[in-house]
Amino acid sequence: MLAHDFPPSASVGTLRTLRFAKYLPDYGWEPIILTLKENYYHLVDQSLFSDIKNFKNIYRTYSLKYPRRKDRETQQNKRKSLYYKIERIVKSIIPAPDDSIGWLPFALVKAFYLLKSKNISVIYTTSPPHSVHLIGYLLKKLSKKPWIADFRDPWTNWVPYLYTPPTEMRRKTQEYLEHTVLNCADKVITNTEPMKEDFINKYPDIDGEKYISITNGYDPDDFSHICVEQKGKFTITYTGTLSFLDTQNPRYNPKFFLEAVKQLLEESPFLKEKLQIIFVGPGADTELASKKIEKLNLEKVVKTVGPVSHKRCIQFLIRSHILLLIHYSGKGSEAWIPAKTFEYIGAGKPILALAPKKGATADLLKSLNAGIIVPPEEPESIKKALFSLYRRYEKGNLKGPDPSLIQSLSIQRLTKKLVTILESLAMTEK
Repeated sequence: MLAHDFPPSASVGTLRTLRFAKYLPDYGWEPIILTLKENYYHLVDQSLFSDIKNFKNIYRTYSLKYPRRKDRETQQNKRKSLYYKIERIVKSIIPAPDDSIGWLPFALVKAFYLLKSKNISVIYTTSPPHSVHLIGYLLKKLSKKPWIADFRDPWTNWVPYLYTPPTEMRRKTQEYLEHTVLNCADKVITNTEPMKEDFINKYPDIDGEKYISITNGYDPDDFSHICVEQKGKFTITYTGTLSFLDTQNPRYNPKFFLEAVKQLLEESPFLKEKLQIIFVGPGADTELASKKIEKLNLEKVVKTVGPVSHKRCIQFLIRSHILLLIHYSGKGSEAWIPAKTFEYIGAGKPILALAPKKGATADLLKSLNAGIIVPPEEPESIKKALFSLYRRYEKGNLKGPDPSLIQSLSIQRLTKKLVTILESLAMTEK
C-alpha cells in the first residue's frame, strides 16, 4: 500500500488508508505500507499511532518535498534552504500532477525492492496526491503485479480553485496521465458513485467494469470509549479545515453560516444564552477568524479551537447536539463527499449540511435520514434551519442517522469490499 499520507500525518486522507490497513488482517491480508518519513508532515497527530502499534511492515522514505522543521523557521530562511530550491526547480520543469512528485524516485526504488523481497500479491496506491499513481503505474510495468488505484478525490474533474492548470499544455498532460493510470490499473476504486460515472463518461474507451465505488466510512472503535455528556447549551460543532477568506477554499468558508447566526440572534435574542457554536480545526483559531467573528458580534456564541488530535475531535462530536457540514456548491461538488461526513454519521448526531440539494453528499444524507440539507449560500434558509433544529432540541425530538442504516458504512464492512477485490486480483496473478 503506497500512501503519501499515513500516521502521524493529521491529513483527513490518512484515515481511509489507516483504517483499511487496520482491518485487512481480520480477513487474512497483511498490509505492507510505504509512506513518507515522519518529518515531512507539517500537521501531525501522534495519537493515530495507537491504531498501528502492532504493525510490523511500515516503510518510510525521503522526498524532495520540503520537510517539516522542529524549530519555527521563518519563510525567508525556508526559501534559502537547498530543499526548497530543489523543490521549486522540480515544480517548474516537470508537468507533474502535484508538488508531491518529489516522492516518486525514492518511493519507486523502495517499493520495487519490497516487491522483490516480500511476498506481495497486489499493489495498492491511493490519492491524492495523484502523483502516487504514477509510482503504481511504473511498478505495474516493472513487476507485472496486479494494481489497484484508489481515488479519494477526483483528478482533472476537481473543483476549479483546487485544480487549474496554468496552461493548456499542462491540462492536456494531466489528462494524458490520468487516462494512462486509469487504463493501466487492473481495478480503479472511487470514493463515490458520481466520481466513478465521471471517469466512465470522460474516458469511454476504458473498460467500465474495472471501476468500483467504495466510500469512506467510520470506525466504531473511535466511539466505543467516549463518555457521552450533553449538558448546558445547545451546541453546534464543525470539525476540520476552515478558511475565512472569500477567495480561498469556499468549501470551508463559514461566511454564510455566520451571517445566518447573526440574523437568528437579532430576531431571537434569547438564544444568545442558549446557543454555542464550536469550530474545531486548522484555520479556526486564527486572527482573521477572530476578526470576522467579532465583526458580527458573535464572540459570546462562537468558540474557536485549533487543530486537535483525532480522539479529541471525536469527543467534540459526541458532546454536541448538531454537527455542521460546510460543502462547496460549485463545479465538481456533486461527485465529492467531505471525509468528515462519515465521522459525523458515526457519531450518530443530526447533521446540518450546507450542501447542494443534488449530488453524492445529499444522496448519502437523505438515504440515512441524517439531518437537514440547506443550500450553502442562502443565509435566510440556514437561519430557518437553525431555528427549526433548536425547537426540536427543546422538545427532545432531535434524531440522528438511522442506526440500522449506517452499519453499511462501518469500515469493517467496507474493508470486506476491498478484500473481495484483492482476492480476485490475487487469483488472476496465480
